[in-house]
Amino acid sequence: MMLLWQILLPLIGVALIFPLADRFAKPIALGFSLGGVALAVALWAGFDGAAAQQMQWVWSVGWLSSFPAKVALGVDGLSLPLVVLTKFMMPIALLASWKEIRHPRALMSSYLLLDSAMTGAFLATDVFLFYVFWEAMLIPMLLLIGVWGSKDRIYAALKFFLFTFAGSIFLLAALLYVMVAHRQQLGFFTTDLMALVRVTLPTNALWLGLSVQDLVFMGLTLAFLIKIPLFPFHTWLPDAHVQAPTGGSILLAAVLLKLGTYGILRFSIPIATTSFYKFAPLLSVFALI
Repeated sequence: MMLLWQILLPLIGVALIFPLADRFAKPIALGFSLGGVALAVALWAGFDGAAAQQMQWVWSVGWLSSFPAKVALGVDGLSLPLVVLTKFMMPIALLASWKEIRHPRALMSSYLLLDSAMTGAFLATDVFLFYVFWEAMLIPMLLLIGVWGSKDRIYAALKFFLFTFAGSIFLLAALLYVMVAHRQQLGFFTTDLMALVRVTLPTNALWLGLSVQDLVFMGLTLAFLIKIPLFPFHTWLPDAHVQAPTGGSILLAAVLLKLGTYGILRFSIPIATTSFYKFAPLLSVFALI
């Protein structure tokens, strides 16, 4: 339940903020964000560093009767520092927006919703749940830029949304293909990431010299490259950074952009390892650019 509380605590803060007067919004949001810091410290203290490659604090429960997706959470040596980073950056972002007087309840709620979605993305071990959190991050960040941003905030917010959402379509298609491939090979559907990485994806050339595994790798990785963002998908970032409120810009730089690299390490490389080696030189060139 420790990991579940990392996600639920900001949502409880949102539920408390809206019924109360505007003057209570900022203290409540800050209090719940500091509570998240305390949980992150406890998580770090209880983490077994000797077993950092294994998922710890694992928690899972079914939530869709007609689909095998689960609320499955876990933390390992890759996700733990990122969860701690997220929790420690939230109070800083809130304090950076402390003097903002426009719609304080909505502003603080947007920050807390973003906190919950980012944390959930790092903790999810179910690919469907990860996708839900991945998409959920768009909404509060879109509001932060579009409502509390600078002069050209609407343009920047829409550009951010369109770039990220376009990549998400390819991510969803690739994940669905891997799930279908798992059913064909092992006889049942699953959305568990640890099971999906064991799916064998063909590496023989299929179309324009690309294999099925190459296409899956490209579908997964495109969404993450846009989020990083890697050349030539980077043009949304300057607008978003300039137009976003200071707190939003802090979270964008400190956490949201890290989700792109995290996705490659968590999904693209384990699921399509051969294709990663094939495309690594090209990605390195783009990274240098």
